[in-house]
This record gives sequence, C-alpha cells and structure tokens, in this order.
Amino acid sequence: MKTHKHLGLVLNNTLTWDNHINKICLEAGKRISNIKRLPNNITPFTKLHIYKTFIRPVLEYGSVIFDNCSKALSDDLESSQRQAAIAATRAYNHTTHANLLQECGLQTLQTRRQMAKVVLFFKIKKGKAPEYLQGLLPEEVQENTDYNLRNSQDIRLPKISKNYFLKSFIPSSIHAWNKLSENIRNIAEVDTFKATLSKIYEKVECYKPYLQGRSNGHVHLSRMRMKLSGLNAHRKKHHFIDFKSCPNCTADTEDEIHFFLSCTDYAALRLDLLAQLRRLLPQHTNLINHLETRRNQKLLIQIILCGIGNEDTDIEIFDITALFISNTKRFEW
Repeated sequence: MKTHKHLGLVLNNTLTWDNHINKICLEAGKRISNIKRLPNNITPFTKLHIYKTFIRPVLEYGSVIFDNCSKALSDDLESSQRQAAIAATRAYNHTTHANLLQECGLQTLQTRRQMAKVVLFFKIKKGKAPEYLQGLLPEEVQENTDYNLRNSQDIRLPKISKNYFLKSFIPSSIHAWNKLSENIRNIAEVDTFKATLSKIYEKVECYKPYLQGRSNGHVHLSRMRMKLSGLNAHRKKHHFIDFKSCPNCTADTEDEIHFFLSCTDYAALRLDLLAQLRRLLPQHTNLINHLETRRNQKLLIQIILCGIGNEDTDIEIFDITALFISNTKRFEW
C-alpha cells in the first residue's frame, strides 16, 4: 500500500484512513504512557488537562476530514481516549465507558468530530471561513426556496454517485445542518452557534471536585461513583467473583450502603464520618439522624458519592469520605 503524508495527514492509494489513524493512535499511546508514569499525588484533574492539551489534539488533527473512517478505526480512537481516562482516574479497565466519560467530563471523540464539522460548515456558509474553504461548496448547494414547505430552508445535497462519498465532509455536514432548526441556522456569531450546538450534542462538563483528590481513598471513591470498585457487589456484577457478601460480617451484600452505613467493622469510624457530615451539612442533619429507612440511606449515599452541587462543600465531603475509606483499610491488598 502506497502512502503519502500531506499537511500532517497520511493518505494512501486505497482512500482509507487506516495508516493515518494507526499512526496517531500509536503516537497518542506513547504520550498516554507518560501519564501512567506520573506520581499518584498528581490529581486526575491535572492529568486530564495534560490529555486535553497534549494528546487529544493529536487524535483530532484533521478530524473533520477523516470522520468518514470505518467504525473499527473510530473505535480505535475512542479506545485511545479511554486509556487516557483510565490512566488519569486509575479506574478499572472494565469500567463502563459511559460512567468513565461522565466522571472525567469527556465527550466521545465521534461527537466532537460531528460538532467540529457542523461548526466549520457554519463558518463556510456564513462567509467566516477562508476563501479556499468557501470554494469547497458546489454551486448547486443552495437554499431550497421554491416551495413553502417545512423543509424549504434545507440545503439540497449535491448529486452523489458513490455511497462512500455520503460520509465525506460536504454531504455529511449538509445532512447535519439540515437537522438543525431554522432559528439555530440563522445565528450570526460563531461563539453563540457553538454554545447552542453544545446543548444539542449534550456536552458533558467536568465537575472539578470529582477530580481534585490525591489519596488512594479518593481513587476508591471515584471507582464507586463509576460503579466498579473493590466492593463485592460491584465485582459480582462484573463477574469477577461469584458472591457479593461482605468479607467482614454476615451481610449478604457489600454495596455502598452497607460499606458506609452498616458494616459492624467500621462502627467507630462511621460515627466520626457522620459527625463531620452533620457539621458540614447542617441542612441535612435530620436526614443523617434518621438512617433507618432505605430512602434516607440512598439519599445520604448520593451525597457521599456525588456531593450536593457546591464545589467547595463537595471537596470537603469527598475529603472526609476518602479519609473514611482509607481508615477502613478495606481495599488494601
């Protein structure tokens, strides 16, 4: 197979992206290995910032062009991002991908490529792109104004003779553009359009308190949020073991509620944990004082794992919880 590197993209004589994507995944893998070697006292937030700054651009350079790659190649790109997220958070390899991305505040690379294409098409359509890009639009790509129909403002696709061309930049961007409402298409400013598009594509925001912890306790707390930790209920669900009972007492299920609120081995530590939570969350004192019901237990576990939505308070909650986890020595092998 003959290849040629042009403006940073590796082209081949079969018009596929195998060579290019294999190359950038290999380069990204080398950089991700550097994240893995970073000391554990560097926060996941910092590690993810390194990924976003120095590694993700490698995976996305020219992405609006190679977005018509095969699903297998697209999966290879997602796998590279996944390895970076695992390296940053120290999550287990079998962690559900959606939970991992949610914890890190990351979108799939495929979604980011789709957004990038629509934004670039917006710039071309609105005359905000360089002339050499505006010249890419064929003359027949124009607004349909002949009929007063619901889709009368849609852009007509150019006549296409090959199916694989449908996934290339112009046809796929037009298809995505036509799905947008008329109000969105009429937006004039790029920043406003990007912000609106982010809502449509459900952009995930990074919640910093999740990623600020440095201790092993914070790592285990993060794993619990992602639903794959050292708790036997999680391990059983992922078929690592064939039981989910607590190793310390006679409880049938060792889940988050049992670990934080019930296990007899941690009674003294639990009193201290609840006392600190009362001090920190006076508005939830009644909830903490009445943990007899399953509903209240679930509500408190939600607070312990995910916070209350106030960054400063949540950092304190997670620090208190991480210290409890570390002091139990439950996950020391």
